[in-house]
Amino acid sequence: MKQIKSILVPVDFSAIASNAFRYALQLADHLEAAVELLYSIPPTSAVPDHAPFAISFVEDLQAEAELGIRQFLDKEVAVLKGKLRKPPKVSALVKIGDLRHTIKERAVAGNNDLIVMGTHGQHDVWDKILGTNTTFLLKNSPLPLLIVPNGVEYRPCKLLCYATDLQHVDAFKVERLLDVFSSFQPALHFLHVMPLEKEQTTYDISRLRELFGNANAATKTTFATVNNDEVVSGITDYVTRNACDLVIMHRPAHSWLEDLFRASNTREAALKATFPLLVFRSEDH
Repeated sequence: MKQIKSILVPVDFSAIASNAFRYALQLADHLEAAVELLYSIPPTSAVPDHAPFAISFVEDLQAEAELGIRQFLDKEVAVLKGKLRKPPKVSALVKIGDLRHTIKERAVAGNNDLIVMGTHGQHDVWDKILGTNTTFLLKNSPLPLLIVPNGVEYRPCKLLCYATDLQHVDAFKVERLLDVFSSFQPALHFLHVMPLEKEQTTYDISRLRELFGNANAATKTTFATVNNDEVVSGITDYVTRNACDLVIMHRPAHSWLEDLFRASNTREAALKATFPLLVFRSEDH
């Protein structure tokens, strides 16, 4: 990951979005980054059928949305008054289009470095089958994605938990992540959750200890293996017991066919997380 200088926060004016925005503001305050709010007007409501005054209608929707996002911004910044050392620069943008695609477009055009998005978790079976906006971004986001579950408050990222299955070389490129969060002077926990019946993976935790035990002497590093048949449950238990501030996971690249028939620990964590979860791709290194 590169240094975080601009954070994109998609909002819909809900309590979930408010919580994610407050988290992003406090993170940006510490990282000296800017924040950009994005609100999307659904295209189906922006262009009604058989509307002779469609242009006027769209202009009214745009004006209403721009007023709403400004009021949302002012209200949430006021809530954090006294908690921010130096309030970050915040801009607001309204776009017409499907939220998932406007996020992708804006992430590139706005030169953002991170997306922060709130989530309600898994509501029903249709969310699991079809995917929510958040899980869509897990697969398609052009940027690292930080997921903030509803109700989770911001805490400085002083204790990072890097959850890895040890199947990829992602865990061996973690120095860049430490650079990104260096201003917090964080401690780092490598966590491998391994089902009871599963054999040891190609890489083992001792290899990580060998690589990072001495190379990152300035960072307190812990290595742990937890046995649990439910990966997300194992992560949650570990994070709770050790009071970790942020969980980090790698998003491997899979084809749509693999995604259809293969369970994803990252996706499952995004749906069920009770902790802030940062997901990145290999390209983000």
